[in-house]
Amino acid sequence: MKALRISEPENGWLDICFTAERGSYSIAASHVPNDCIRELVQAVARIVSGSPDERVRLSSEPGYATCHFQRADTEISLVVFEHRADGPAYEASFPLLAFARRLVFECKRIRLSFGRADAWQWPFPESEIDALTVATQGAEH
Repeated sequence: MKALRISEPENGWLDICFTAERGSYSIAASHVPNDCIRELVQAVARIVSGSPDERVRLSSEPGYATCHFQRADTEISLVVFEHRADGPAYEASFPLLAFARRLVFECKRIRLSFGRADAWQWPFPESEIDALTVATQGAEH
């Protein structure tokens, strides 16, 4: 089962879908005002490297969703809060290294869309992907 799917960016938008046994959550995220893909990769790299808690904001203009990640041994838990909502919109747990590797795969799959005006204005997060890849390899040992 895929834990994460990122669609091909188009005109500054892409869909990020998290899927677990108990359902899925999808958000159309914008490349404005922040590069949420880069921030997502950075946050997951920090979690893999030992950070217990990370947050990433996904802009959906004019609203947003906040992804709250927590590490629990070999799992990563995700709680998504939507702008102006009273409680969580989505909660799931994933195997940590599998989730991290899937994020790397998804980013590399859409690599050619980064830095294009008609797709995703931000450059491909090369150094962040490298850091996440190294962190997953180090976490295996």
